[in-house]
Amino acid sequence: MKVSKRFFLMLFMVFTIGLLGIGLWLSLLLNEAPSDTSGPKRLGKTTVLAIGCSTSLFEEVTKAMENRGANVSYLEDVPDFTEGIDEGVVVMFDGDWLEENLENYTFHDFLRKCVSERSKLTTVGGRTSLFFEALDKAEVNKLYRDENGNSRNPAYFDPPLVGFKIVETTTPEGPNVYPSILISNTNNVDTMIQALFDW
Repeated sequence: MKVSKRFFLMLFMVFTIGLLGIGLWLSLLLNEAPSDTSGPKRLGKTTVLAIGCSTSLFEEVTKAMENRGANVSYLEDVPDFTEGIDEGVVVMFDGDWLEENLENYTFHDFLRKCVSERSKLTTVGGRTSLFFEALDKAEVNKLYRDENGNSRNPAYFDPPLVGFKIVETTTPEGPNVYPSILISNTNNVDTMIQALFDW
């Protein structure tokens, strides 16, 4: 029995839409009630690489993470290195910086290297939908396009926080690798940080 490309494309769409639905449901759930009544979570061993800093929301989030004990390094541009940027590192882009660097090949190369190291990639503030366009341009995670070539961006409404990471799990059938996206539609800094680290 021959299976067509259209079948695989439809299967991929159903899987992606399902993941988006779960992500949005979790985001709404997190926005409804505080998940921890004992106070802000300490981020003592978390390393954050903050790139760009022009939106006030980005600054608020990174400063709040720093106040909770995270090791935050601020850079004006993507570094020439990716050594030490691994699964435990959160790479956070300012939305305005990302918009200015959308076509930057050095940025695209940096995205590919970070994803291969299993880092969490996030964007805060500004036109966050461009983050998924950057991933598409870097060929990290292609946006779905319909038969007319129109792309489907999961963050088309520019939520305050978006993220992307690769998740690797082991099942009885063997290793399973899949993309995971984060979309948070809150401007509450504490809730954003909690969603990011629960993701």
